[in-house]
Amino acid sequence: MDLRKLHRLFRLDYTDDPFSEEAARLATIHPDDPIAGAARLIADAFDKAMPSIETLKTNMIKIQDAALC
Repeated sequence: MDLRKLHRLFRLDYTDDPFSEEAARLATIHPDDPIAGAARLIADAFDKAMPSIETLKTNMIKIQDAALC
């Protein structure tokens, strides 16, 4: 799974469909469960990190392209 999909998973982007596997799993977690709090922290960390990761990926591609020239 790539980081973008994992980021979307922690942001609960896949729970829009009430019949999806993700929505069913989410329904089993109580909001006060420590795992819910951990998931929120991970989602926040992804929100902060993803722009830098995307920039790094773009720069790595530029470096690879320059090395091929």
